[in-house]
Parts: sequence; structure tokens; C-alpha cells
Amino acid sequence: MNAGKALAVSAAFIAAVLCHGCSSEDDPDKPSIDTGSFAQAQVGAAYSQTPQASGGSTPYTAWSIAGGSLPPGLSLDAATGEISGTPTTTGLYQFTLRVTDSEGEYGEKAFSIDVVAPPLTITTQRLPYARISGTYNVTLQTLGGTPPFTWSLPSGTLPQNLTLGPATGTISGTLSAAPAASIFTVQVTDGVETDTQLLSIELDPAAMTLITVRKDGTGDYTTISSAISGLPNPVTQTTVIEIDDDGTYSENLSVQFTQAGSEWLCIRSAYDKLPTVSAANPAAHAVDIQSHHVEIRGIRVSGATGATGINISQSGVFSVIVSDCVIFGCQNAFISGSVPGVTFVNNTCYCNIGVLGAGGGSCQIRNNVIYSLTGYAIATSLGTGGLTSNYNLFFSVGGIIGSVETSPGNWTTCTTLAAWQTASFGDANSLSGDPLFVAAASNDFRVQAGSPAIDSGSSQSPPAPLADAEGYARNAGGAFDMGAFERH
Repeated sequence: MNAGKALAVSAAFIAAVLCHGCSSEDDPDKPSIDTGSFAQAQVGAAYSQTPQASGGSTPYTAWSIAGGSLPPGLSLDAATGEISGTPTTTGLYQFTLRVTDSEGEYGEKAFSIDVVAPPLTITTQRLPYARISGTYNVTLQTLGGTPPFTWSLPSGTLPQNLTLGPATGTISGTLSAAPAASIFTVQVTDGVETDTQLLSIELDPAAMTLITVRKDGTGDYTTISSAISGLPNPVTQTTVIEIDDDGTYSENLSVQFTQAGSEWLCIRSAYDKLPTVSAANPAAHAVDIQSHHVEIRGIRVSGATGATGINISQSGVFSVIVSDCVIFGCQNAFISGSVPGVTFVNNTCYCNIGVLGAGGGSCQIRNNVIYSLTGYAIATSLGTGGLTSNYNLFFSVGGIIGSVETSPGNWTTCTTLAAWQTASFGDANSLSGDPLFVAAASNDFRVQAGSPAIDSGSSQSPPAPLADAEGYARNAGGAFDMGAFERH
């Protein structure tokens, strides 16, 4: 071998040794990154992209950043290569991504991720209650856009004496002595982009006692039962027991107390919470109301597999309101005994048997979604005197929409809505059909697009709550939805 040729061979050998582990997209023995580019990201929005690789010796043991940097808020999963997180800062971020195989060989590729500002969006979707004659001060929040912003009310009105700051987006003021709860639309613009949001403000009385319940112990009570048992008897002022978390309370609630006059007891969720009362004793009612002037609102009720989710006692009870509740996993959803003044409005029921209203009770059933798994959806005993029903959506797996006791001990079974309407002389605006729950098997009873419950309810008497079970304003599509949830 001549000297020139030997020198060339030695140089090639040395180069090969020195290059061990270096990147080469043309070398099939080394891994290469196949992904062409990464998608654009947006400040404040969740981001996830996973690159793909081929070649080399699998499995790939590590992904890393060989140069440059990821956008703030994003991170790299060294095992999978996934780049994920929520970006916090706009800009074009350049970096070199490296993948290493099981032999220690690696491949690299240069990338960039462009992080852009989000569109101008009003992020406030729910508003707290306002107390009559009290002060109110809530500043609406936005994402994106370029200040300064201008705020306005394109439709609806605020409760009396409240105003919307056009430059600040703050709803503030001292409510009048007799305001009206309201649904309204707020609008914000930066001169280039505009966004709107449907909101509602509901009212608390001027004189009331507010008690909070939180499982973590930061409220006045850690259980709902302890809050009820802590009430003075008689109650001398309207009292609100507000559950300020999304927890599950394993309790059987018994509401039995007296009032000095016209005071109410309201057991409700906070405006942005959806707690659950799950019967600790499944053979007993999850919620048993034996008092008058009681309101139950915005609570999921379950677990009474041998009894009733919400039961109204059959004697000495009047003026009871149940609204925005989700009752599931119980033998019966709701029973109103022979009592006057019961209102059951905008609730969702998913139980073996739906709603029973007994005679003489003047029970108002309106805007509900009532789904029966094995029995009837709705029934009334002792003729038509016990229940007034309208604007409800009924569905029965067993095929029995309703049952009417036309005379003592004699019941008429109604397999169609028309038959129920004839036998009960009511429900002129109700519907029958599958409500199309999002995922009933996992207890998600919101409805999907196309549900017959959407925009089929009524805002008329008895007055429907202006916010749904999660605090979102109703009337999103121009009319109230049936059930506990308004589809937005």
C-alpha cells in the first residue's frame, strides 16, 4: 500500500472513531427525528406535542434539549419526548431536540415553537350571589387582547343600582331594597377584537345568616348534618347553608326545624361548586325534608338505593323548593307527599323511579329531565290534585312514561306521553325522548348537542333559577334548557 493510500485509510478510521455517537440523518444505524415541525402554541392554552423518531436501536432511552430552549411553561418528557404544558409568554422559541437510542447513538433536529397571544376572551363565566341592600364588587376577567379595553352591556340589565365600569369591567354598587335578579350579556373590545359572555346575578335577602361547609375544615362546619344540627330552634332569620367545595358528603340529611315566622332555610352549593350528598345509609332517604320554607339547590344527590333521593314528608310541610339538583343512583328520585306549595324545577333525575306527587299537594313539576331506569318517570296519586307538571322531558327504559291513580287503589299506566297527558290532564308542553346525557355511566348528566332538552324549558312561573347547577347563566340559546344544566 502506498503512503498516500495508507494515510487516507487512517484518516477515515480516526474520523469514524471520533464521530461515534454523533448525529447523522443519512446513517440508518443512528436514530433520526421524523417530525417535521411543531404546532403553534397559545398563551394560557394547554399544549401537547409528541415527536416521532425512527432508525437506530430501539427502544429510545432518552429525549433531551441539545441547544436553545423551550417556551416558558412547556417542558420535555425525557422518556417519551412529549412537549407539554401551558405557555406563559409570546415569542418564537428555537431549540435543538435530541433522541438517544439503546446503543448510545443519537439524532438531533432543529425546531421552533411559535407562541402567540390568545384571542380576546372574557374568562369570567359565573358570578356570585348579591345581597339585597348590600354592596357588590366583582371585576370581570379577560385573557388576550391589547389594553385598554372598553366594556358594555349589549343586552339585558344589571340588578337595580349596579353598574358596569366601561373602562374597568367592574360590576359594582349598592343594591336597591327591591332589585330583580337578572340575566345579561357583557361585551369587551380592544378596538380590534371583541368578545361577549352571558352572565346572571341572583339575589340573597338583606337579612340572612350565611354558614359555609367545607370538608377541609376551613368553613363553619365540615359536614352538612352538623351545620343543620347547629341551627337554633326556632330559626329566627333566613339561613343559607352554602357548600363551598366539590366534595362528596356521605350523609343522610334530615331537615326538621321550626321558624319564628316566614324564615327560610336554604341548603345550596356555592355559585361555582357542585357538591354531592351520598346516602350513608342506602335504605334511608338521602335528603328528608320535614320542615316548611326549605330550599335545596345545586346539589348532586345519590346513594339511596333502597329509598328516595329527596323526600318531602307527608304532613306539616309547605313551601319547599328543589332546583338545579341532580338525583341519581336512588330507588326514587323525588317524592312530594300530601303537602302544599312544593316546587320541583330544573332538576335532572336518573333513578329507577322518577317523580311522585301525592294528592292535595299542589306540587309544581317544571323544566326537569326525568329518566326512569326500571319504573315510571312520573306519577300522581289520587287523581290530578297532587301534581301540576309541564315543560319536562320524560324517558323510561321500561316504557312507562307515567302512572295516575284515578281512584283509590286504581292506577292507569301510561306508556306514551300522549296517554299521560290525557290521564293527568296536563303536561301540554312536555316532551318524551332520550335526553342524550354526555356520560350517564360515569354520572355526567350534562346533555349533548341535539338533546331535546335544549331550549325547551320555560322561564315562567314557577320561576326557574337564572343560573344552572354549576352557576352558568341560563337562556344560552335564547330559551331555558330542561334539566339541571344549561348547555353553552
